[in-house]
Amino acid sequence: MGNPFDSSEPWSTLAQLNVGLNFKPMRTFCGVSEGELVWAVTALKAKKKKLSKKLILMLFCVLIYITMQSKDKLGNLKTAILTAIPLIFLFGGCQSRQDAPLLPKKSLYKEIKRYGDKDNRISIAELDSLRQEFPRFFNIWFQEVMRFPVIALPTDSAKAEVMSLHYRKNKMIYPLLAAHYAKYPRLHQDISNAFTRLHDLMPALQKPVVYSYISEFSNTSTLVDSSSGNTVVAYSPECFLNDTFSLYKVLNDYPSFMNRFNGTKLIPSTLILNYLKSTFDSSVTNTSMIDEVFLSGKLWYTLEQVMGEDEIYEHFGYSKADWTFLRNNEGQVWHHYIISKILFSSNFKDYVRYFNYGNKTFGSGIHEDCPPRVGFYSGYRMVKALMEKNKYSLNQLWQMNSGSLALKQSGYAPRR
Repeated sequence: MGNPFDSSEPWSTLAQLNVGLNFKPMRTFCGVSEGELVWAVTALKAKKKKLSKKLILMLFCVLIYITMQSKDKLGNLKTAILTAIPLIFLFGGCQSRQDAPLLPKKSLYKEIKRYGDKDNRISIAELDSLRQEFPRFFNIWFQEVMRFPVIALPTDSAKAEVMSLHYRKNKMIYPLLAAHYAKYPRLHQDISNAFTRLHDLMPALQKPVVYSYISEFSNTSTLVDSSSGNTVVAYSPECFLNDTFSLYKVLNDYPSFMNRFNGTKLIPSTLILNYLKSTFDSSVTNTSMIDEVFLSGKLWYTLEQVMGEDEIYEHFGYSKADWTFLRNNEGQVWHHYIISKILFSSNFKDYVRYFNYGNKTFGSGIHEDCPPRVGFYSGYRMVKALMEKNKYSLNQLWQMNSGSLALKQSGYAPRR
């Protein structure tokens, strides 16, 4: 078997590791390509990118292999190990950030449960306590999420009776939620980390308070309220019990595509996306498909900066196979927009199908296996090209509203 380092070409990039050892460059080692090694060294220098365990182990193996080529194998092996240990710690330190302080949190459904568990009902006094504990949020939940008929409930006595019925109706779900979320002890920490990271990237965006509520499996799985000056982000935990949760299969009108978005681990990213939508929707005026593509791309690109690149497709509601399909057909989809003359269309009906939720993107000109919301993916790729070419900050990105200008500045034109 030949020497894997046998090459006559110089390789100064890896030599920048500066471990004091002389060796010849290699093309592959342990199944890792030269390009991956160059990327690894660049990541070490930048201290920004995450390194996989494969690359960390490979770099350690490189040091050992090099020393085994010398005459003093034992002495140099010790040197290699001692040299590798701080490198491994340095690489490992690049992989994770320190946990952020926990955001304040409250649970409306747990308070309702606490009151209801006493005597199987919610009293007028307890109703008043809920209003005081969740002053604006309680009314939003009561009227807009649960859609209780406020006009038909003119008295507090009537409202308390409705709340009692709500408690008794959902008694079976409380222990299910407790058992399920006990398996995710870091959930609130992950939410806190995500919003702290967003705040670090965009300091003007304040850190929110996190609420939870029961929506009885409604479409309002999350909500954001910033109207009172303090931002509240809230989620309905029964809507995020993973696609294996049996009740989802028997619920009336529960669309199958929601299984793409009901993972418990998706709660932080779902809250981030809805927070961004709520914050910037009022400043965005989409007049054509390219504007919609651009807005979608800004959302997904920002989420990637917050959550990291590793398996980011899961936060977009895709499987790995979906992601591979989109990458392989990126140019073909863009070509379809061009020849269909819809990219600059101002008729929403012309392009809404590229942004709709579902299991597939349907319609003429699109492959039958195309995953849903392909317009979001196109926007994401366009914005990545824009940011890589122009080195804008996230704040600068969100100050841009023109999709046409963004497309021009990005130079985005994927090949078929």
